[in-house]
Amino acid sequence: MTRESQTNAAAEPFRASCLRWLSLSILVVIDSALALCMRFTRLPEKHGGTKASEQYSIPTAVCCVELLKLLVSTILASLDYSPAELCRMFLSRESAKMLVPALMYSLQNNLHYVAISYLEVWVFQVLNQFKMITTALFSVLLLQRVFQARQWGGIALCALGAAVVQCGDVALSAPGQAHASAWLGFGAVMATSLTSGFTAAYTELVFKTSPSLWVRNMQLATWSLCVILVGMSITGLHGIQQRGFFFGWNWLVVTTVTLQALGGVIVATVAKYADNVAKGFSSAISIVLTCIVSRFLFDWKPSAAFAVGSTSVICSICLYAKRPQDAQNSMPHAYAAVSTEVTATELGKAEEPPARVREATNES
Repeated sequence: MTRESQTNAAAEPFRASCLRWLSLSILVVIDSALALCMRFTRLPEKHGGTKASEQYSIPTAVCCVELLKLLVSTILASLDYSPAELCRMFLSRESAKMLVPALMYSLQNNLHYVAISYLEVWVFQVLNQFKMITTALFSVLLLQRVFQARQWGGIALCALGAAVVQCGDVALSAPGQAHASAWLGFGAVMATSLTSGFTAAYTELVFKTSPSLWVRNMQLATWSLCVILVGMSITGLHGIQQRGFFFGWNWLVVTTVTLQALGGVIVATVAKYADNVAKGFSSAISIVLTCIVSRFLFDWKPSAAFAVGSTSVICSICLYAKRPQDAQNSMPHAYAAVSTEVTATELGKAEEPPARVREATNES
C-alpha cells in the first residue's frame, strides 16, 4: 500500500464522521423549519393567515415536492451511472416495487398538511414521533426483528407521552371551536404513523437489493407523481384549472415545498452515514428546537401536561434508539434469512453496479 493510499484510508473515517454530523445537523434544522413553515402557510384568517378560499391547493404542493425530489435524485444518480444505464435501471421491472411506498408516501404528505392545519406545531411534532412505535411493530412483522425489553419500554413510554400531549393540551383548538377539529388532526397524525411504519419496513426490504438509493428515489418520485395526478383527476381539476396551478402560492409556500423535498434527500444521507441512534437524537433535538422557536413566534405558554408528554416522548426516543453493545447478537437467524432468501426470490435480481465501477475493477 502506497503512502497516498494510506493517507486516504486514514482520512476516510474523518470524512464519514463529518458527513454524519453535517447531515444530522441539516436534518434537525429542516425538520424544525418545515413544521413551522407548514403551520404558517395553513394559519386561518382569524390568526393572521389567509382566507380558506385563498389558500393554496395541497395536491399542487405535494406534486411539486415530488418533482423536486425527482430532479435532485436524478442529478445524484447521474454521478454514478451513465445515461444508458440510468434509463435501463429506471425502466426495469424493479421499479414496480416502488408503487406501494409511492401510494403510502403520497397519502402521508396529504395527511401531514391536514394534521398541521388542525394541530399546533409543537403538538404535531411530538405526536408525529408515534411513527417510531409503528416502525418497530412492522419491523417485527415484516423483518422478523427482535427488540429487547428496554426497547419495548421506550415504545410504551412514547405511546403514553403522545396520549398525555393529546388529552392534556388545551390549546389544540381556538376558544369556542369544536374539539372535533383537534381530533381530526390527531387522527391524521395517527394514520400517518401507521403508513410510515409499514412503508419504512417494506422499503428496507426493497432497498436490500439496490446498489443505488438515488435510482430507487427516482422510481419512487415518478410513481408518486402518477398517484398524485390520478388522485387530482378523481377529486376534480376544475378548481385548479379555474384559479391556476399556483393559486395562493407565495414565498413561504415555495420554502415549505423546498424544505419538504430536501428533507427526503437528507433522510437518505442520514441513513447512509448515520444510524438509528443519531436519527433518534436528531428527532428529539428537532422537537426541542421547534418548541423554543414557537415560544417566540406564537402566543403560547406550555402547559404542565405538554411538558410531561414532551419529556416522555423525548426520553422514549433515546431509550428506544439506544443500540446495545451486543446488538449484533440480538438479531435472530430468521432475520438473516430475510436478507438473502426472501430478497433473492421475492425482490428479484439486484441491478448491476455502475459501468465506472466495473471498468475500474477490470483494470485492477
